[in-house]
Amino acid sequence: YKCPVCEKSFHCKYYLRKHERLHKGEKPFKHVQKNEKCPECGRCFGRKAHLIQHQRIHTGEKPHQCPECGRCFTYKSHLNRHQKLHTGDRPYPCPECGKRFVESAELR
Repeated sequence: YKCPVCEKSFHCKYYLRKHERLHKGEKPFKHVQKNEKCPECGRCFGRKAHLIQHQRIHTGEKPHQCPECGRCFTYKSHLNRHQKLHTGDRPYPCPECGKRFVESAELR
């Protein structure tokens, strides 16, 4: 799905509609109160769990380990992305050259 204004592409119509609201001057997300502040860098978060997860950047904690190669990650999402390298799962082909990628963002 492609934005008719800026031609940015989305894999889902829902995200295109959400994006189009930006061009109309609408706020796409409801405002979230950010009361949780990181004592290290001052960054604020709307949820305590997000602050705790963020603080791993400062502590160096990497609790998510790849069972294939042992590499560790700060975030579970980073581990999930990494694991696709082992499975060979590359669902996003480049329309120009045919090379396949793990994530759609790599096509840009």
